[in-house]
Amino acid sequence: MSLPELKHPGYTIEDWKTWDRRWELIHGVPCDMTPAPSLEHQRISGQLFATIFNALETLKRQSGGGGGEVFAAPIDLFLPNQESVYQPDLVLVCDPALLTDARGIFGVPSLV
Repeated sequence: MSLPELKHPGYTIEDWKTWDRRWELIHGVPCDMTPAPSLEHQRISGQLFATIFNALETLKRQSGGGGGEVFAAPIDLFLPNQESVYQPDLVLVCDPALLTDARGIFGVPSLV
């Protein structure tokens, strides 16, 4: 289904998995992520991504590894002990343990 039926405020991640389009689930409440961001939003987000990515690459070259990874939306972010799925614009993850599941980021990232 494309629009969740508002049956109660306690939706779960299992409910969220059945929905079409981009939705965040924040403490059991669905939040529609449409329409797409504006051009200016995308320009700024792209510039920030490029700046962080390039800084990480420089750090990796200088130190021989490490530094983390930056991800741009859409990316699912699951925080512990919450019925929540966030889709932040940019996420910096310095702890590789948060990236062990192909469905997204599981845990608190270094920067959002």
